[in-house]
Formats: sequence, structure tokens, C-alpha cells
Amino acid sequence: NPGDHAAYYNKGNILNDLGRKKEALDSYNKALEIRPDYDKAYCNRGIILKSLGQKEEALASYNKALEINPGYDAAHYNKGNVLDDLGRSEEALDSYNSALEINPAYDKAYCNRGIVLKKLERKEEALSSYDKALEINPENDATHYNRGHILDDLGRKEEALQSYEKALEINPGDHAAYYNKGNILNDL
Repeated sequence: NPGDHAAYYNKGNILNDLGRKKEALDSYNKALEIRPDYDKAYCNRGIILKSLGQKEEALASYNKALEINPGYDAAHYNKGNVLDDLGRSEEALDSYNSALEINPAYDKAYCNRGIVLKKLERKEEALSSYDKALEINPENDATHYNRGHILDDLGRKEEALQSYEKALEINPGDHAAYYNKGNILNDL
């Protein structure tokens, strides 16, 4: 059915999974031609645009998704990601906080919130954000890695070592965690 917006949306998802980003973008755009109020298509369109390096366009797409559905946690989260990429840390923090107000169990939003807080030199708050993310999902290696990094910055070397070790237990191929673990061991 050429007028089925969901078919184009789903085709976009499949094309994205196959790494065919420009074709996926075309499918999301077609879904939006048919149904201009399709918040999920705007959000996924933003993800594709960001991956293609079109960050301002991605931001506009997330804003459109949020204009349609202000309670869309994934759109707030992804908006935070692109704002962070654009160097707009305070705004990124606001977006992650909005995602977390809507969905307090969004562990990735807590993790990325921690990354932004670290950039803003709010290290204790960053640590708290990582800890909250790990309460929700203790198997996220990226959160353990980032937690190790902030603990190292705070001079808490033994705890940092434990975080890097946990990250490596979950993801043994994380070369950066091995490197940072080695630096900690050298410091101890």
C-alpha cells in the first residue's frame, strides 16, 4: 500500500539496520510525507541525520518530534546526544533531564548525563548519575568505564580500578578500559 506510513517507517528501520543510511532517510521522509505528525519517524530521521554528520538537521528533526509529542523520552535523549556533539552541554543536560523526568529508568540517559556533567566539571554529580544508571542496568560496560574515568579524576584509584575491571568483565574487548586499568595499576 503506497499510502501506508508505517510500512515506510519500518522499511527505514530495516534499511538503517543494514547500514543503508541514505535509503533509510528517504523512507522516513516518505513516511512523514504521508503522516506529517509521526513523532517516531522524526526521531529516527534525526538519528540517521546525526549519523550522516547533519547535526543541525538532526536537532531540527528531534525538535519536530518533541513539538508533536513532548513526552517522547527517546527524542529528548537523542536531542541531548546531538546537543552534546554540538558542544552545547548545558542544553544537552536539560534534554537528558527531560528524558529522565519522563522515564526515570532510562539508564543510557543517566550515563550520558554523567558524561555531560563531567564536561561541565560537576564530577560528583556525574558520579551520582553513573551510579543511578548502574542501579538500573548493572551490565552496561560503558557506564562502568565512564564511572572508572570519573573516579580516577576524583583520585579514587581503587574504586576506578574496580569499575574498569567490571567494564572488562562485561566487554573483554574494550581496549580503552584495558589502557585506563593499566594506568591505574601504574599509579597504585
